[in-house]
Amino acid sequence: MLSVQAQPIVERPSIPVRISGRVVDSVTGEGLAGVNVLVLSLRDSTRSWGGSTGLQGGFEVNLPRQGGYRLRITYIGYRTWQRMVRLTGDTALGSLRLVPSLTELGEVEIQETARRVEQRGDTTEINASSYRTAPDADAEQLIRKMPGITVENGQLKAQGEEVKRVLLDGQEYFGNDATAALRNLPAEVIEKVQLIDRQSDQAQFTGINDGNTEKTLNLITRTGLNNSRFGKIYSGVGEFTGSEAQRSEQAFDNLVLKDGTASDFWTPTNGRRWMGGGNATYFKGKRRLSAALLLNNINQQNFSGAELSGLLGGGSNLGGSAMGGMRGGGRGMPDPGSSLLNPSQRGLTTTLSSALNYSDQWAGTWKLNSSLLLTRTVNEQNSASLRTWFSIPGFSQSDSSRQIQDNLQSRWTARLEWNPDSNRSMIWTPRFSYAARLGQLASVVSIDSGYTDGNQPGTWVSRKLSQNVLTNRTENLQ
Repeated sequence: MLSVQAQPIVERPSIPVRISGRVVDSVTGEGLAGVNVLVLSLRDSTRSWGGSTGLQGGFEVNLPRQGGYRLRITYIGYRTWQRMVRLTGDTALGSLRLVPSLTELGEVEIQETARRVEQRGDTTEINASSYRTAPDADAEQLIRKMPGITVENGQLKAQGEEVKRVLLDGQEYFGNDATAALRNLPAEVIEKVQLIDRQSDQAQFTGINDGNTEKTLNLITRTGLNNSRFGKIYSGVGEFTGSEAQRSEQAFDNLVLKDGTASDFWTPTNGRRWMGGGNATYFKGKRRLSAALLLNNINQQNFSGAELSGLLGGGSNLGGSAMGGMRGGGRGMPDPGSSLLNPSQRGLTTTLSSALNYSDQWAGTWKLNSSLLLTRTVNEQNSASLRTWFSIPGFSQSDSSRQIQDNLQSRWTARLEWNPDSNRSMIWTPRFSYAARLGQLASVVSIDSGYTDGNQPGTWVSRKLSQNVLTNRTENLQ
């Protein structure tokens, strides 16, 4: 007899388990925080458990029962990490290394039109890159293209006011000679130009505007120039127009001046036309050194008219009425200084000018800026005229003159600042200038006539009415 007895099937009770580990970078070995950790059940893929890593990259996930699971770890910038695991109890996986995933993106180009001029409070800021210049242009050629900036009679003006000072990244550059500063700095190193109404030192220290302002240009250099060196050299030569024979026929070639006149090298009417020079700049942190040299006989100068006026002593008058009547024309010998101040001066000028500027800062409390300017100019003006009277047949008058003006000017200025704290400040501004000039004039007036006193009618005679030689020398020391 066969008997069958059914017994109920009892499921094995579920035992909770725990899985833990630490996610680290495969390159540096450092723990990664905020990594997504996901555990999927192999029996039912719709069921999942997870979390994220802590500050040191550690994680811990509690699961309801033992069995097979899929562990998946994902993190932005890293490859996905996954593994099949069978858990029979609490399991520590140790360090899990994620490999960085590098993806090279395509080029992204953003184009925007830069503003040429921008007003920031009381400061006008001009973008230098908006204006094209020649590769070897200097800063003066650049700012001539900018709106509101002009050069009138050798003076730099901005918004109708004379520019008194040029700053380089907020520091003084070549003292108060704006022309020397601009002509010795390449245009390519300038990023922006700021027009500022600079207050006096007292107003800047106290914060109280005393009404004393001066128009100032602040040149902002391009980034990366804190440790750099740049400069240029140039030269040129050309033949004098006209043959030697043609020049020797002029009446003024026979006019002889007294000893002390400039040598043939300095006399601009002798020989070829030539020019040469260069400049160099050295930047290292707060230390800046600039030097410039210009030598030519084609009427080019490296300093402003205001600078020469100050070196020559301003309003002295060595010409005009004081020397009037010494020639047939009655014009007299002009002021040697005034001819130098006029950019369209007559005659030919030989010029040697040099400039040196040094600035530095120590310990954040001491600032030094010093500049040395030296120039010598020799100007020669030759003239000849012939007048004929048609009402008096055979009567004519010739007038010839020769002028040489030799000028020497030098100036040294310095500015030393000490700012130990916000409540104390001391500024020293020593200066020294020397100017000397030698002016010489030779003139002759003569007539040719076919009429005499009657003893010898029809005979041509030549008479010299006047011949003058005048020398004037002055010196100025301050």
